[in-house]
Amino acid sequence: MTPVVEAARVVDTTVCTWAEEPSSPTVSLVSGNRVLQVRGPEQKNSEFELYLTDVFTRGKNKFVEQLTPNKSWERDSFNLYQAFEADHRLQHRPIMPGSLTLLAVPVTPGKAATEAVPHRDQSDGRLLSTRDGSKSGEIDHEDGSITRIPYPDRRVHWIARYASTPVSDEEYMQAVEKIGRPTENNIFVLPNSPVLPGSVELLTLFTSERTSLPTEGSPAGEVQQISDTGNGSLTGVEGNVVGTVDYATGEISFNPVLRDGAAVFATYLSQNIGETLTMDGTDQRTTAEPVSTTSATGLTSDTIDDRTAPERGRLSFSGNNAIAGTPIVPGSVRIKAGELLLADSHAKPGALAAFKNGVILENSGGTVDYWTGKVVLDLSVDVTETTEFTASYYTQLPHGQGTIDNQTGEVTVNRLAGMPDNPVCSDFILTTIAQQEGLATLLAAFTDGSAAPSTYEAAGIEGVTESNLVAVNAAMAAASPAPTTVEEIQAIIDSVNAAI
Repeated sequence: MTPVVEAARVVDTTVCTWAEEPSSPTVSLVSGNRVLQVRGPEQKNSEFELYLTDVFTRGKNKFVEQLTPNKSWERDSFNLYQAFEADHRLQHRPIMPGSLTLLAVPVTPGKAATEAVPHRDQSDGRLLSTRDGSKSGEIDHEDGSITRIPYPDRRVHWIARYASTPVSDEEYMQAVEKIGRPTENNIFVLPNSPVLPGSVELLTLFTSERTSLPTEGSPAGEVQQISDTGNGSLTGVEGNVVGTVDYATGEISFNPVLRDGAAVFATYLSQNIGETLTMDGTDQRTTAEPVSTTSATGLTSDTIDDRTAPERGRLSFSGNNAIAGTPIVPGSVRIKAGELLLADSHAKPGALAAFKNGVILENSGGTVDYWTGKVVLDLSVDVTETTEFTASYYTQLPHGQGTIDNQTGEVTVNRLAGMPDNPVCSDFILTTIAQQEGLATLLAAFTDGSAAPSTYEAAGIEGVTESNLVAVNAAMAAASPAPTTVEEIQAIIDSVNAAI
């Protein structure tokens, strides 16, 4: 069976309106240097917040896929290389030179954390290993084929992350997580852990002129890219080590330490193994026995013809029963049910092929929606009510994507849970720089008692009016230790207003 499915899609979209000064549609049209913030119309106490950037892919469309090589891995093989060609090549072509990272993740439990190896495109068709800097493969940017990858000494998952040239004037923006303030030990923590080694990409955004990574006096508005090497080290674009990441805990430390005036954004992958799935309804089928075996392509050369099944059974896993970690990396889904295995392929996104004892079932299969996690299975073999369904797969974090029209400045964002009906976009870089300047002015005003409602507002702080100004300023003067951040000042204002 070959299910008819659509490619991974955005179920619903919404168009942002733009915040008023200092942001406007015109200030964010510098491709490859944008970080946008999407929030509700009322920023105070907003429960929804999304950040989008085009820095990693320079406005090109980002894709993540799990690949399978042209030939399956064999222990003690005399092959020197593996290749990803024809149906096994990258699916979204042409490939943006310099954008590919091919990550080899050992399947053996516990090995990925120390032995995952990224192979990175050098823009000229060469892939270099981040482990020792040696040449480790070749990429044809037009064709999408990858060749001359050293044959691994163990079974690995091949995860490809790359960008492809868009087909319109729109440029793509991927979601990134804004990491919260560091701990007392200057440790930043990724919100979701454990993290897949070799998959971490970071942005450090400088929003003031204070000393920060990687050199003193980084200009406000400058964005630096950082990635991990698969063995816990973080490196800048020049290959210099700038920090470490603990994949198990998500803890990130920078050396030198990031100081005031820097924001950190992250995108990464996680691996999910053996997640239990619960069916939406009860399956009422009878057992269908195989009647013949023919030659076919697939995981093995054998095929069970189950077309004589007296009744087809449809099982669905949706809503709260769907795969939990989304969006799912195409090609990474493996669903087990007793002797059955259902697997997708990046070459046929969304389609699940069915196998029993390593033999493909021609008339069984299913579909998976990478964005919602919904799974639908059509099976012609017996599955009892007690059969346990488990799913293993990779997830891209965080969830979300958008596009920006370079002619109009219009930003379109895929709708996510909790997103308001009328979201507002703002240029995070310019807005934050303005707020940093406003905060510096406000802190100076505390010393001479000249803080006015407009001074607070310029720093991005709300809730101060002429009627409560005296009480607010008195609370600021009495606070010990004196507040120095927007969050600390806002908390004091909120407590004053609650007491009035």
